[in-house]
Amino acid sequence: MESRRSRWSFLGFLLIFIAVATACSGWDDFADPPAELEGTDLVGLWETSYGRYSRDRLELRADGTFKQRYEVDTPAEEPYVFETPWNEWHLEHLSDGRVRLHLAGARYFAAGRPPKGRLWDPFAWEEVLPKRYLVLNVRVLNGFEYVLYHMWTTHDRGFSLFGGESLFFRRRDVP
Repeated sequence: MESRRSRWSFLGFLLIFIAVATACSGWDDFADPPAELEGTDLVGLWETSYGRYSRDRLELRADGTFKQRYEVDTPAEEPYVFETPWNEWHLEHLSDGRVRLHLAGARYFAAGRPPKGRLWDPFAWEEVLPKRYLVLNVRVLNGFEYVLYHMWTTHDRGFSLFGGESLFFRRRDVP
């Protein structure tokens, strides 16, 4: 009888833990940007890291051009750098309030390798087919900070409780 009670206690604890972890995952902290968002609101240096040894930077200029610089510097391998020339970027305002940033000639490095074909928009729950450009969701984190959120490589990626910061760029410098 005691064994059965401790199994039920464990199961109850597990269900409570899952509910709390899901509630604290921070997904609701990502909101649509304001309708009056303009490209100039995103000008500056944006950065993310996909692990200990890699860094991805985007420099967005007010003239509609950007530069991407991706660097990997591991102790075991030769350093790798990918850098675009100054290419064009633009915003896409969708009817439901979402905003996407299109970066011509930029590459997707969030999965450690370029995606094969389509990507998944976790906010619209739809496929996106970028061709020779990077598409990012413009989101507002915690009600005040703009972030540039990556698409996913599959629709069933799930939400990260740890390490989720590698899925979005944060602004590091505003001109």
